[in-house]
Amino acid sequence: MPYELKIDIQGGEEAKELLRNIDRYLPSITSNKMRKTSNLILKDLKSNMDFFFTAPRGNLKARTKLNRKAFLEYNITMPKYGQYVDSGTRPHKVSKPYLFKPWERRTGIRSLSSAIFNKGTKPTNFIYNTIYLDVPRRMDQFKNEFLAELRKIANKKGGMI
Repeated sequence: MPYELKIDIQGGEEAKELLRNIDRYLPSITSNKMRKTSNLILKDLKSNMDFFFTAPRGNLKARTKLNRKAFLEYNITMPKYGQYVDSGTRPHKVSKPYLFKPWERRTGIRSLSSAIFNKGTKPTNFIYNTIYLDVPRRMDQFKNEFLAELRKIANKKGGMI
């Protein structure tokens, strides 16, 4: 006959109760933290737009928005030309040179559209910097806040996470 050793973990019932009720509060905590993190990443992206380039960008910043696709899935959308502002362009003809007129008057620089025609535009890397510098920091912040929230709930219930 095999020898059996019974192990009883103290506080195990509290942990079971906490895990049994986790479906009640986990979706709202996760959703709130994800929405907050997504909004902070959008704010970082727009901040990087201001920091990395000052040339005319139309209404790129205003048209860059956060969209909820599904539960815990958010997308940041921007006009297509945002990728060209980020990565730069080869010399090309500007299709709407009249859009540069207010900026040219304000800065005193003449014929920006002809400069783009002759030289193209330099990359600004605002998307790159957001993805590789800001997003990892925001995801760490999400993880820490999420775990802190779970610990707070666990402590209210008498258990520990």
